[in-house]
Amino acid sequence: MEEVRSTSAWVASHASHVIVDSSGIEKVAGSMKDAIPKVEWDFEGIHYFDNGPLTVQYLFVLDALNFCFWPDKDLSYDHLASGLKEALQNDKSAFDADKLQMYSGPELRKMLKWKRPLPLEDERVRLIHEVGLVLERSFEGKASKLVESCENSAAKLIALITSHFPGFRDHTVYKGHQVFLYKRAQIFAADLWGAFKGQGYGEFNDIGSITMFADYIVPAVLQQLGVLRYSSSLSNIIKSNSEIGSGSEEEVELRACSVHAVEEIRELIYRKSGKQVLSVELDLWLWSVGIQYPALQHHRKKKEMSCNGCRVLRKGCSDNCILRPCLQWIENPEAQGHATIFLAKFFGRAGLMSFISAVPENQGPAVFRSLLFEAAGRTVNPVNGAVGLLWTGNWQVCQEAVETVLCGGALRPLPEFIGSDSVADDAWNCYDMYKLQDPDLKSGSKVLKRHHLPDEPAKITQLADLDISLMPCFHSKKNSPLPEKRRHGSPMDSEESVTTVCGDQQAIEPKLLNLFK
Repeated sequence: MEEVRSTSAWVASHASHVIVDSSGIEKVAGSMKDAIPKVEWDFEGIHYFDNGPLTVQYLFVLDALNFCFWPDKDLSYDHLASGLKEALQNDKSAFDADKLQMYSGPELRKMLKWKRPLPLEDERVRLIHEVGLVLERSFEGKASKLVESCENSAAKLIALITSHFPGFRDHTVYKGHQVFLYKRAQIFAADLWGAFKGQGYGEFNDIGSITMFADYIVPAVLQQLGVLRYSSSLSNIIKSNSEIGSGSEEEVELRACSVHAVEEIRELIYRKSGKQVLSVELDLWLWSVGIQYPALQHHRKKKEMSCNGCRVLRKGCSDNCILRPCLQWIENPEAQGHATIFLAKFFGRAGLMSFISAVPENQGPAVFRSLLFEAAGRTVNPVNGAVGLLWTGNWQVCQEAVETVLCGGALRPLPEFIGSDSVADDAWNCYDMYKLQDPDLKSGSKVLKRHHLPDEPAKITQLADLDISLMPCFHSKKNSPLPEKRRHGSPMDSEESVTTVCGDQQAIEPKLLNLFK
């Protein structure tokens, strides 16, 4: 993976907290040039293997869940691998795509025979659902079909995984540069290669393109070997067992410098001995050394997975991500991604982030929601957008457009709103709202028409009963990505009417206009 190598090298050359020591690399490479350690893939005997497609399915599920064990001192990778193995031995359909989409947190715990909540349990459940959904939608429900699609190329397999499965997009932004690590996607390719011994589903013509897998054990081993040196501040954090922030400079440097150091060791071994050694072989050896020393101190990071918005935008995500809270009103992870992609295409990625960052943090979700309705309304009604739909009594069209976006559907301009003589053109030329009319729309159209409104006060007050809501009212639909109720605390939950002010009333704090309830 050239993008992993090149970006890791860039981090190593600009690192502030981790140094790759060339003398340490010389020492390690020199000790290995005559006898390169070989470690069998399943030397612990904890993995499922039947030499067929079910093994591929098992490995993909295993690698999707392979992260963050440390908050529970008794939990380890071995529990995950052996627990999933036993579940599959007891029920060969346990990892069918449709079942993967249905597991809950307690069911996952039961499968692993773990009595306590798993670290980042909700995220693990979300990822296993994502695996089942995408496999069913794009690969006939089988991870083996995913592997067959790569045409014996590990690099292509990793590209397929990261393009179809957002949960595997392991990248971040470091000092303004995008850095790619792709730990779990590369582990899957390496697991296939190791399990099938380079044959069948594990046959890759470019297995040498894979780098080592940036995690928490290997950096600690490299530091003990003198390959990595830490700043005093980073050393103190690790010695005190303090948590390192996800996406922080220290965390990125530890992982990227480990990748670069292993690449340097591999190349030096080749120059000294002429022997080709794979990065995956070095990683497996370093890992096996690390797990033999439980007292080995390593950095601790409670992995904060990228939000679904950052995943689809392929941008770095951090604890201070401004996009994450904007998506929490959408309960379906797939719908969160669809909404983000739609807005990024409509306003531009930079434009979308600019809109959100321009308001206070607590108003970000309201801005995101308003942008979504305006973009959807403007797409189906190009002239006057969402406001035109609201003005002409067609707000349900905007709601349906938003629901289409959240479900992953495509939008197009509606004929009812196109044309120079349409109501949309007349609406903005009319200053008296009670004179607005739409004589050109056909009576058979599903889009409502606004007729002349009478001047009698009793009838005019009926306008107050118009149901205007940013929440599409199609809750009877199955699997709707929208929640049936607004979340408490959302800016849209307020029962107060928020109004704008004119003039020099500087003492009044500006508020975000709440048109939609």
